[in-house]
Amino acid sequence: MKPKIPFSKFIVVLVTILSTGFIGWSCYEMHRLNDLSPIAYIGAGIVALLATVVGTYMWRAKQQDKFKIAMNRITIVAELQKKYPDMDLSGLLADSDNSGFYYGGYESNIEGL
Repeated sequence: MKPKIPFSKFIVVLVTILSTGFIGWSCYEMHRLNDLSPIAYIGAGIVALLATVVGTYMWRAKQQDKFKIAMNRITIVAELQKKYPDMDLSGLLADSDNSGFYYGGYESNIEGL
């Protein structure tokens, strides 16, 4: 079975294709009519649209990565707790940025955390 493409990635690709097509069509019409005045607002509009879509996609990917890192950290700490039951590992899951959500930092000195 073919893997399903994430909706956000589909939207980014779709908007990029439509924007490129619209720019191509606009260039054709500007050449046909010998009028370059639309380029001022078409260019800015397309850049703003693409920046918004790509920025939103990147923000979503960042949040998803933070979640995956946190879940991986919880799994590793649980495995370490099983392996070393006498060791206090409660500090490894502490909130490092006071946001209420630990997304995984690189300050740990235990291998794999």
